[in-house]
Amino acid sequence: MDIFLIKLILTFVVGSLWVTYASVIAEKMGPKIGGLLAGIPSTTVVALFFIGWTQNSDFAVQSTTVIPLVLGVNAILVAVYIAVSKTSFVRGIYFALVIWFTAALWLVFTKFNNFPLSLFLSILLIIGSFLYI
Repeated sequence: MDIFLIKLILTFVVGSLWVTYASVIAEKMGPKIGGLLAGIPSTTVVALFFIGWTQNSDFAVQSTTVIPLVLGVNAILVAVYIAVSKTSFVRGIYFALVIWFTAALWLVFTKFNNFPLSLFLSILLIIGSFLYI
């Protein structure tokens, strides 16, 4: 079996186990603890580890450029979900994901690669979302 395929399968297994673990803990200890586990940077650490392992460390370092901005976009996802889900749970998920996918696609297609701007925009998005919430 190809070593890349083994690494890829292991990536999915570890990611799935982490999500399952966070879900079980949320069920047993409440949604705040579950949200904390799901939202901590461990997912980023796991992702960067496997990016570095399957590609190389330079590739993983290049991947970090956009991470702060994605965290800001995640904050917008939460704010949109909270705003829209008051009327409908499904509508809240739908609109939050549409905005997230739109922003993510923009980052991919523009090949965004500016860490200081990523950090600045992330701070603005997080503060704005926090103030709204």
